Amino acid sequence: MPPQSSTYRVELTARARKQLKKMDRFDAKILATWIKNNLDGCADPRAFGRE
Repeated sequence: MPPQSSTYRVELTARARKQLKKMDRFDAKILATWIKNNLDGCADPRAFGRE
């Protein structure tokens, strides 16, 4: 059986959801969409961070 590549799943905490609700709707939607498209299910989330 070939080894499975692990992927990460994004789970927002209650605090993170609350902070998104406080943001401007447009900005919150952009941020949530970016997280969903780029981080959820990726093999290495650190690839998108700064060094």
